[in-house]
Amino acid sequence: MERLPAELMYEVLGQLSTRDMKSTRLASEIFHPVANQLLFRRVYASIHLKDLEVLSAISAHPTIRLAIREVVHIGVYFHYPIVTPEYIDPIDQSLYYGEFQQKDETYDCLDYYNARLQEQEKTRKSGYDLATISAALAEMPNVRSVVLVNQWRNTAPFFRSYPGSTARPFGVPLRIEEGPHAGKPFDYGFEIMCKAVSISGRQIENFDIQYGGHNLNRHDAIVENWGVLPTSFLCTPCDLQHYCNAFRHLRKIRLVIHNAGKQRHILESGNLPEILAAATEMKYMRIVMKNERDGHEYTPEDEVVHNWVDMPLSKVLGTHTWPHLQGVSLIGMRTTSEELVEFVRRHSSTLNFIDLKIMSLEGSWAGAALRLRHLRCPALNLVTCANLLETQKPQPQTRGLRDKLHSREVAKCILGHDYNSSSYWLMR
Repeated sequence: MERLPAELMYEVLGQLSTRDMKSTRLASEIFHPVANQLLFRRVYASIHLKDLEVLSAISAHPTIRLAIREVVHIGVYFHYPIVTPEYIDPIDQSLYYGEFQQKDETYDCLDYYNARLQEQEKTRKSGYDLATISAALAEMPNVRSVVLVNQWRNTAPFFRSYPGSTARPFGVPLRIEEGPHAGKPFDYGFEIMCKAVSISGRQIENFDIQYGGHNLNRHDAIVENWGVLPTSFLCTPCDLQHYCNAFRHLRKIRLVIHNAGKQRHILESGNLPEILAAATEMKYMRIVMKNERDGHEYTPEDEVVHNWVDMPLSKVLGTHTWPHLQGVSLIGMRTTSEELVEFVRRHSSTLNFIDLKIMSLEGSWAGAALRLRHLRCPALNLVTCANLLETQKPQPQTRGLRDKLHSREVAKCILGHDYNSSSYWLMR
């Protein structure tokens, strides 16, 4: 067994269930380090003390801390005291995330919930969570990925210890009364994790937003149904530097931004392009604008979607060139033919994948596709398109059919027939 190659040992142990792997880890000194690598690849962070306590303990362990590859920040929060036993979730009046099972337990549950709320506010104001997460990251040298979620994971420590009969915290953004976000909801987890990565000096290569919609059951929520609020980019010069430091070594990012209501102007301030430009090693980029107007999220079938997709591409990406960019996915933005062609031209030598969805073009997609084809990108072998929109939209009764036709023909035209045999188009 001592002579068994490490790759084969990983393959064998990887077939075991978590329970069996835990037993195997304790049964042999040979299996112990391998099982650690498989069992402890991810840790959880949040504003809650239980998660911070476990995170701190893992980062202090001499061997387990070396196995951690990913930190998941769970953005669920207590928002206000509960003073009545009849608790109804504020996001969806028909959903009860916590129910008081027995009458004599009711006020104990209220006390527990409100105590956690006070604990959360004390942690936030003291900066204890930022200090703990920063110190933990500094002690886990192999962390390469940060993931933000807005729903509880059933493997997170705080979730496992939380009383089932008590109303739970939920993933609505915090609203505080001090700092640059005073009186405005913002994404607390995005700020904390960017600062923690910057302070710790950890070189993160992957940054992922996995937010589900709040109108869905938290266990069935669809990723990318929600995003980071624009107010998250309303920051002081010091915070902006932290954000740039956190992004500096990224190679892959999925950034979902909830482009809603009166917060649109914040995205035009220039902070977002500066933050993205800091990621000089970027290889794969997925930028999603979840457009919303008057509290109603768009769908591709909405006739007014042409007016909703109004965030200019230049305000999101600026004019920066990422010298190693291989794949880009742009969803829910407005652009011009010149702007799009110029972006692709700057990356023509490295791009092998382009994904365009719900993109509104000021002009003709047919003309833009021909111009993109003439760039002759040598590595480009896949283009995907869906729901491409034009400023001069067709009549409502034919719009859906023509959008599908545009998506198919644009992808084919960009690739052309004189590319290598592996080139193909894919319509989703």
